[in-house]
Amino acid sequence: IDFARGGQAESETLKLSLPQPGAALSWVAFSDLHEQTSLVRQLAGHIPWQNLDFVVYLGDLLNSTTNAGQVAQSILGIPNGGRLLPHLYARGNHEPRGPAGRSASDWLMPPGAEWYFTTQLGDIFFIVLNSGEDDLDNHSKYAGLVNFAAYHQQQAAWLAEVFASAEYRRARVRIVLMHIPPFNASPEYAPEFQPVLDLLLRQGDIDLVMSGHTHEPGIFLRAETGLPFPVTVEAGTEIQQA
Repeated sequence: IDFARGGQAESETLKLSLPQPGAALSWVAFSDLHEQTSLVRQLAGHIPWQNLDFVVYLGDLLNSTTNAGQVAQSILGIPNGGRLLPHLYARGNHEPRGPAGRSASDWLMPPGAEWYFTTQLGDIFFIVLNSGEDDLDNHSKYAGLVNFAAYHQQQAAWLAEVFASAEYRRARVRIVLMHIPPFNASPEYAPEFQPVLDLLLRQGDIDLVMSGHTHEPGIFLRAETGLPFPVTVEAGTEIQQA
């Protein structure tokens, strides 16, 4: 065993401008990049960064978390055209996996923060959900180390408070960000998430849900899905030709 004593490391303090109420907003969304750095550079080259106000990440930017370097490269290191932009991040089902999956909270969030939260950019009230895993907690691949059932009960109690809040009620636009799209989360697909999903599906005043996970991009309107809101699914595993 060997060690070296080090001092305190501090980066410079960066300041960015947040979109103001009443402003027209433009943003880009990434999902399911799975550490494909060459693909990320390709995608970034197609984006008019100078016209954007913020960036959305919809999960599975990693495959299996083993070290902080992965986070630095595949999440914090995504090209942004040299601009300092606000980022919104919804955790996918792959980021918690791996020996350092639990450490990602320390690397990406302030102490005490959760992977589900709300924030406002301009006139948009964002609800960011953590849709958790896509299999039962007792699946053999998790080796008894997963307890999303209790976690989602806690998240559901929080979401009920959000929907009842004055900030939510007076918002002009309401958008939900989540990795697994709501029409894929079902008792057979992600049963532990059901308490959160039940609340979400009763909320008819949501303007849009943005998601990923399926690797099949699409725009799904109410008439097509029967859901009370439209859903977009982003997929970053290949360049999509229009």
